[in-house]
Amino acid sequence: MKDNAEWGDAYKHLHQKTDLNWAWDKQNLGKSLYDNFGYEGVFVLSPEGTTRYSVLDGKLKHEELERWLDQSTIDHLLSETGSKNGLPVSMLTLIHSVPAIVSAAWITTGDDTSVQSLPGKPSTMLFIDTLTAKKLLAIGHDAGIENVRAVSSYALAETDSLTALTLRTQNGPVHIIWDTENPGQALIIYFLPLLILSVLLTLVLTAILMRHILHKAKIHDENIFLLEQARLNLITSEKRFRDVSETTSDWFWETDLSLTITWLSGRFTTVTGYDESQWLGRKLDALFPSTNGLLNTCVRRRELSGRFEFKNCPYTNAQRSTSYCTLLAKFSAQPDGTVVLRGAASDVSLEVEATKRVEFLSRHDELTGLPNRYHIKEFLTGQLAKEDIHNSPFAMICLDLDKFKPVNDIFGHSTGDALLGEVALRLKQCVRRGDFVARQGGDEFMLLLDNTRHLDHIEEVCHRIVQETQPPVHH
Repeated sequence: MKDNAEWGDAYKHLHQKTDLNWAWDKQNLGKSLYDNFGYEGVFVLSPEGTTRYSVLDGKLKHEELERWLDQSTIDHLLSETGSKNGLPVSMLTLIHSVPAIVSAAWITTGDDTSVQSLPGKPSTMLFIDTLTAKKLLAIGHDAGIENVRAVSSYALAETDSLTALTLRTQNGPVHIIWDTENPGQALIIYFLPLLILSVLLTLVLTAILMRHILHKAKIHDENIFLLEQARLNLITSEKRFRDVSETTSDWFWETDLSLTITWLSGRFTTVTGYDESQWLGRKLDALFPSTNGLLNTCVRRRELSGRFEFKNCPYTNAQRSTSYCTLLAKFSAQPDGTVVLRGAASDVSLEVEATKRVEFLSRHDELTGLPNRYHIKEFLTGQLAKEDIHNSPFAMICLDLDKFKPVNDIFGHSTGDALLGEVALRLKQCVRRGDFVARQGGDEFMLLLDNTRHLDHIEEVCHRIVQETQPPVHH
């Protein structure tokens, strides 16, 4: 009922007009309801309650509903439907002394937004399923009871059947009786052996499973013991490795107290790309300029028992790009009484770049590279915190892309992403160097214009935005 009543096509062809070609010829509401579901009566009532369309016993035949149901039943059914805002309702009634299930619902557009709803009262779709003797016998057969039938109160009084079910209908009671006094006996006879077999099978499987679990538990205990031994060995190995690795890394170096490099390990060339001879005799802080003051301070203190660590020191490698190393240094007294500075350099370029990338993404949109909401908040907080904000006002322009969702739906998300990137580039071209272009999310962008004293400048920027976004985007 719900599928047929809440259907845009049914609303268009049965409420707005009565289209027999759609309903009967194309079998959208025709013989299939009788063949597949056994509905003896299918009616479509106009908002005034008259019959517009009817299919009786699988045949197209115009007949008023009053020939099937009395007026009080029809009024009660329509009232119940209206009280539930047109949702499907059902009731049990008697049609010519035969019990029947009557269902009704308003014909609506449902979820179909392509069909426009009309004002006024709706039409009503109504299905009648009579519980004929054949249907009752089939229901009884499925339930394991014989000779199920409907009788009147007078006929019930004439029988000695103790197996009767009385159903209250809209226009009087109906009694369902059958011959089997114990309808569950056949089910017990059929299912009891299966139940006993299932219990026995469960017990056998449980015993097998318990035996398997005990065997697994024994193996598990042995594995736990071996794992504990392996853990102890691993702890010893880790301690040994930690002791060795405290002063080891990618490459090693040695300088005198003036920080002149006197020795470099072979890994120096592999990591930095420089030849060892290029840096022997040169200052260590020339390679790592950021450590200049720190290294000199360490040399002056000469804390021979201490170890110094300089994290994420940038340097320019042989490829003229910036790399990063973490330096570990320690003073070492030589047999001749001199003191040297020895250390290890561990390349952390990937970690530093990853950290920078994370910091960038925390404040910028990954797709367009524009500042994100967090960055917008920082910018606005800084602007609003200025003491002379009245002397240096700023403007905010918010815009979004109209009909952006169909671009994703039709051309795919890669095209939508390319469109957002192109819009970001065009918006950047519309503002000055000190202005701020950001993406709030989705297809929403924000432009913050700093030091905007005149409305003409804002209008000029808006005009440029319109001009820059008008040309088509090719992808």
